[in-house]
Amino acid sequence: MTADTPGEAMLQKLMKVSIFYHHCRMWARQHGCSIDDVLEQVRSLGITHVEADRDEIGNTKDFDALLARHDLLVSSIYGFYEWGRDPSDFHNLLQLDQAQILHSPEVMFVPGLCRFRNPLLRLAERQRMQEGLAAMTARALEKRIVPTIEDFDNAQSPIAASAGMKQFEDRIPGLRTTLDTGNFLFSGEDVLQAMDVLKGTIWHVHLKDRVTMDTMAEEALSARGEPTKAADGRLLYPCAAGQGIIPMKEVLARLHAANYRGTCALEFFGVLDYRRAVLESVSFLKGTGYFPELSQADDKA
Repeated sequence: MTADTPGEAMLQKLMKVSIFYHHCRMWARQHGCSIDDVLEQVRSLGITHVEADRDEIGNTKDFDALLARHDLLVSSIYGFYEWGRDPSDFHNLLQLDQAQILHSPEVMFVPGLCRFRNPLLRLAERQRMQEGLAAMTARALEKRIVPTIEDFDNAQSPIAASAGMKQFEDRIPGLRTTLDTGNFLFSGEDVLQAMDVLKGTIWHVHLKDRVTMDTMAEEALSARGEPTKAADGRLLYPCAAGQGIIPMKEVLARLHAANYRGTCALEFFGVLDYRRAVLESVSFLKGTGYFPELSQADDKA
């Protein structure tokens, strides 16, 4: 155990690892195996949670039974809304019902995208988004579910950067942050500076790394997948955690220093090989010393 590796007394304070259910489905599709096989392998790695899209869950009780077969829990459920158009559209509160049945401690809301360029029309859209988000936040809190938003990487998103997120959170009591480590780069913002801006609000974490054409090493080319075009025109490619340009080790160190005890969800939408990305991400996380359940899984194997 190195000097900067947490000791046994700190293990209860350490973070757990989650994986997007979408990634598990893609792993199964790419490698010709069943979702049960994938979830069993995921759990054997020491991953304890999955992150689910409201619209991907299907029958909630069946989904609960699927996860239970593999001793997996739900870390968060996310859902997309168009509150800029209609602040009263809550999709019949399906997301909150799912969270209760699946015992998800939190949810993430994506409030929508701005459609207009006119400043006054955009301001009106933002206000409608905040209205819808505030109403949904209140409903989540009534059910003892923590509501969050993330730095959604789209040029039309009013919360793509920390300043926009902070504005929404300041105006909506109880709203918290899902810190997506790779999405601030979309707006040209440094994730560590964003963490300073959002200090005290971070409730959940998406571990997303990125590579760019000017920094991509030859051995990383095989991990290149479907890119996202940043605000400055750069192409941001998905990759396994720890293989890109995001200062992931420092992010994790700051979370640990702040006594963050939640889950960190591995995220790499669009990567070419989801299984490989999961294995490489787990290998990286084990090396940080902040995720003891990953190493304990090796001991049980």
